[in-house]
Amino acid sequence: MCAGFRASTGAAHQLVNREAHDAVFLAIGDRSQVDSARYAVDDLRAELAQDGQWALRRKDGTPY
Repeated sequence: MCAGFRASTGAAHQLVNREAHDAVFLAIGDRSQVDSARYAVDDLRAELAQDGQWALRRKDGTPY
C-alpha cells in the first residue's frame, strides 16, 4: 500500500494498523530548515532548530 499526505493543508493525518501483525512504514521528507509539526490532539508542536535538532514545545511556546 502507498499513502501520501499533502503538506501545509492544516488537515491532521494518521496511519492506523488494524491487523494482528506489526506494520512497517517508511516516511520520506526533505527536512527543510523551516520544517515543523503541530499535533492537534496533544499540547505539542515540534520545530526543526538551526542546529538540526527538534525543539519540542507546548502550544504556548513553553518547553515540552
